[in-house]
Amino acid sequence: MKCLIPFKRLFEPFKVISIIPLFIYTLFLTTNVFGAPLSRSQSSSSPSSYNIVSSNLCDDGVKQYSGYIDINPSNHMFFWFFEARNNPETAPLTLWLTGGPGCSSLNGLFVELGPCKTQNNGTSTVTNVDSWNDVSNIIFLDEPIGVGFSYSDGEYNVTSTEQAAADMYTFLHLFFKKFPQYSNSEFHIFGESYGGRFVISLAKYIIDMNETGKEKINLKSVGIGNAFINSLIQWKSLETFAANNSYVTVNDTIINQMHNAWPTCEQATIKCNQEKVLADCQNAQMVCDGTTTSYAGYFFNAGLNFYDVREPIESMNNVLSPDYVNYLTKPDVLQAIGASDKTKYLLCSEKALMNLAAEEAIDFSSTLEFLLQNGVKTLIYHGDADWICNWKGGLDMALNLDWEYKSEFSSAPMKEWFVDGISAGQIKCANVLTFVTIYKAGHESPSDQPKSALNMFSKWLSNQNL
Repeated sequence: MKCLIPFKRLFEPFKVISIIPLFIYTLFLTTNVFGAPLSRSQSSSSPSSYNIVSSNLCDDGVKQYSGYIDINPSNHMFFWFFEARNNPETAPLTLWLTGGPGCSSLNGLFVELGPCKTQNNGTSTVTNVDSWNDVSNIIFLDEPIGVGFSYSDGEYNVTSTEQAAADMYTFLHLFFKKFPQYSNSEFHIFGESYGGRFVISLAKYIIDMNETGKEKINLKSVGIGNAFINSLIQWKSLETFAANNSYVTVNDTIINQMHNAWPTCEQATIKCNQEKVLADCQNAQMVCDGTTTSYAGYFFNAGLNFYDVREPIESMNNVLSPDYVNYLTKPDVLQAIGASDKTKYLLCSEKALMNLAAEEAIDFSSTLEFLLQNGVKTLIYHGDADWICNWKGGLDMALNLDWEYKSEFSSAPMKEWFVDGISAGQIKCANVLTFVTIYKAGHESPSDQPKSALNMFSKWLSNQNL
């Protein structure tokens, strides 16, 4: 079962850009950091090759590897791997994918859940005691190609999430070939925002390929944080959350503007998903969140941070200019992690966003349903202060999933879960599906509530109840 029917390319794509992209604010998409030249060789004659180094940056207490795995002679995928701080030989392996679409997973490393965070305007690092590599070996992968430090020697365009999944699958098989000690580990894929689509698409691709007789990847679960899966349901929730949430009151003028704009967004999204025509899906993206007078665009006037409504819109500058980007300008750092002098670091790639913008309107629920029907443990978690991918829409999306245990999940109660005796959020679960809210957290839950996020992640991997 394929998630997407190929677009009927009846029209030349016109340039669209989301006024409210799912991970990062559009104005930052042109910001970049140039890497310093490195003295290193790179093979382009073999079908695949490795340019990997080992350093002691970020976490000097564990083994780590970073650099490039070339999925073919022209396309080079950058990763940074850290072993678990505890029992790495038996620990599971987790792949982390940031969203965007088209934003670097190093943001997850430095801002959210990696072994270190930057300080002093990115001049140095400090240990993150709540890093997820406390309990898991972990890979941070820059994808699609063209994002972060990943690059192509030619004009390579990733134009669908399925294409990105195929590239990641090739990367994983080459990773396991290079590091066979991890090839039988329990494998988990986690990501957030648009990255949730990358997560579930890669998981489906792995299941499909496992059935062909290729070397199997030991997929155990997926985790998607503040993910955007069902465009129709989750776009609708933007108005619902703005009108009724625990943190702020949005004035009636904005709510009414959104309400009046919804039918146009709704019909455009339905048409996109029915017809699967590129121009229709581009139009849906535009009328739903493509301008300041689109359905979602009216929320600009609320003066609130889209990713955390507890904060004013000015606080989004912290998202636009994370300190770690300065850290990645340091020549000694670039050399230590094996970053190539053939590319420049892009926190977010405008090209990748452009190539995948129309897919924002596509409903990916069928991919998630496929995983559930195949018994893949699935964790959906949301920081409860996020607006752009809010928990109300996430829950409605989960309740709408068509699978064997739909009614059991629907009737399951929402229960409190606790960390050190303090309520950390709510949980709802049935069979292999678990839905979690994290209190006092925005779009990037592990950054806002690191202890709660690590507790959730650790118990999830060890099959313990929250």
